[in-house]
Amino acid sequence: MDSTDCLQFSYPQCDPPLTKDASDIAQLRTLAEEVDAVVQDFADDIVDRLVRPEACRMVNLVAFVSTSADNVIPMDATSFDNRGLTQTDVTEGGMRIVKDGWYQVGAWCRSTVATDVQTRIRFLVNGDPATNFQGPGGLAQAGFQDCNGEEILELRTGDLITLSTRNGSPGTSVSYTAHLWMVLVAPND
Repeated sequence: MDSTDCLQFSYPQCDPPLTKDASDIAQLRTLAEEVDAVVQDFADDIVDRLVRPEACRMVNLVAFVSTSADNVIPMDATSFDNRGLTQTDVTEGGMRIVKDGWYQVGAWCRSTVATDVQTRIRFLVNGDPATNFQGPGGLAQAGFQDCNGEEILELRTGDLITLSTRNGSPGTSVSYTAHLWMVLVAPND
């Protein structure tokens, strides 16, 4: 049996010198099964990459209070993990990567403080800075400063993503509330 150039599908052929198609039904079944397998793989890729890519979101339900200028905010709760809690690590206070690829990572942080401390945020990968500080946050209303940011990062399986803050007034007591999220944009496969 011959096969197509592109996807190597087997296709039925007549036995020469016959002029009518005398292909065997088994050959036609083989073609249908090969096409079905490729279409199913394509449908699975659409679900994995577009409909339900690796994605999760974490929060710190217990406000983190500190007088230090530099902090790592411990994320202590999962608010969403579409892979069944495999991407959120509340013990380490961050998100674990389960598939190599390029991820969009984002965060929002609120500082509850009476004065303007110019809160900034950045992302850490395995405890090391992966981005520059973003911000500074501005006064959302009296007593609150909000700061948000996002980045595209190439991450490897097992990497831990955490959120770091910095403010310009060391010694001032600041209460931090934060959300950290990520979504796989392009897998490395």
